[in-house]
Amino acid sequence: MKKRNFLLDTNTLSSFAQKNAKHHAIIVSKTSALDDNDEVYMSIVSLYEMEYGAKHAQDSNTAQEMRIAIEVIKNSFQIVHLTTEGAKIGAVLKNAINKQPVLEKKLSSNTMSI
Repeated sequence: MKKRNFLLDTNTLSSFAQKNAKHHAIIVSKTSALDDNDEVYMSIVSLYEMEYGAKHAQDSNTAQEMRIAIEVIKNSFQIVHLTTEGAKIGAVLKNAINKQPVLEKKLSSNTMSI
């Protein structure tokens, strides 16, 4: 089967890591159903957003939960860094997203950005 690449957005990553999130089960199911040769990425920008959120959490318990979620995410997905090569990978992934059928885009925007 042809290798597919997936880039998850911040909301999808957050739902993946939080078991009580509305779309957690769907996202885990979709990522678990991927082929072994598929690649799943996250942007370093999402990591920046999550770190910012943890830094500005309302209380220390929430901050700690967010830090745990960040570690789960970092250990689960490859990170596309802000480099020239990362920009090229991001462009390839975005191009692939734009080629997805409309129905698949709609489904993925509700559960998992691909």
